[in-house]
Amino acid sequence: MKRIISLLLVFLIFRTNSSVLRLPRSDVYKLSLSQRREGEEWQTIADVTDTILLRAYDNKPSPEDYPMSSYVVLFSRKQVVVQPDSSYRIVIRRIYEVFDERGKRAAGNASVDYFPDTQRAKVLFARTVSPEGRFFHLDDAAIEDANLFSFIPQYNRKKRLKFALGEVRVGSIVDYAFEITGRKCADPALFSLLFQGKEPVIHSEFSIPQGMSS
Repeated sequence: MKRIISLLLVFLIFRTNSSVLRLPRSDVYKLSLSQRREGEEWQTIADVTDTILLRAYDNKPSPEDYPMSSYVVLFSRKQVVVQPDSSYRIVIRRIYEVFDERGKRAAGNASVDYFPDTQRAKVLFARTVSPEGRFFHLDDAAIEDANLFSFIPQYNRKKRLKFALGEVRVGSIVDYAFEITGRKCADPALFSLLFQGKEPVIHSEFSIPQGMSS
């Protein structure tokens, strides 16, 4: 992880995790700035402090355990928090293990729909863990926030936040999380979870505030 300390006419100076990096401006072709997200300082699996990801990684199955599957969902969770003023925060997290080429496409592309007039959506984090344990984090350039029905103006209320992760290979682990916040909910399904999928699901949970189910 690098942080810009100063931007001069001659040099670009960055602070890394352990040192200061000074580059001649003539050597820099392009400077890409990304939003800082949780876990982006991790470079290998040995750096990870998240117990959920570590547990999923350490207990991932072999492709031979699911010979008809393109991927497995190692972990799926939806957390719902509702405040006294009826505002809410929903966090959706998924961890996949990729078994074949079709699984690369399915696990490496993610999206969430929302209504921008009453809701906000953002990517909390997204990363690929290679079979060797190296991390590749989401680039902001791979995120798209687009109108879902721009071709039908009278229905143009819904948007889709989506991204495509890089470096997804057979044997990779994909881990990402979305957050949706709002005060009104035009889609009741947002407060529910279907405990099944197109491919095997190892662990799935739905977390709601105490007393909400009564």
